[in-house]
Amino acid sequence: MEQKVKERTEELSILVNELSTPIIPVLSGILVVPLIGNFSDERVSNFIERSLLEFSRQKANYLLIDLTGVKGLDTYTMDGIQKLILSIRLIGGECFIVGISADQAIQISKSNIQLKNIHTFSTLQHGVEFAVEQNGFEIKRKKE
Repeated sequence: MEQKVKERTEELSILVNELSTPIIPVLSGILVVPLIGNFSDERVSNFIERSLLEFSRQKANYLLIDLTGVKGLDTYTMDGIQKLILSIRLIGGECFIVGISADQAIQISKSNIQLKNIHTFSTLQHGVEFAVEQNGFEIKRKKE
């Protein structure tokens, strides 16, 4: 009985990790990873690993990191995001940070976080539109 409980707990833990940081394909070559809630050491590590694996598996060009669901940004989480951005660049991709609120912008500007040469957008929509354009596609309104 104890072994069954342990196995089930491990299964649920894996499921929670997978659901807590989904990697969502938007269009060919473009992925979004929405961040929600607070991040522990394990969760940041998991987020980086899963994002890199899925980015490679999907043969993506762009990864949009969506901060819309993050209330506060601690330096540890931002450090993890910076590590992911560097790792994605090392394998030939590019990251954008989207969904940045006014409070997050203030936090970032007061910190030692370096966002040089990283495209940032206040909304996911703007980031997706930019990534689509960078990926060589064009969004046109259908004629009625």
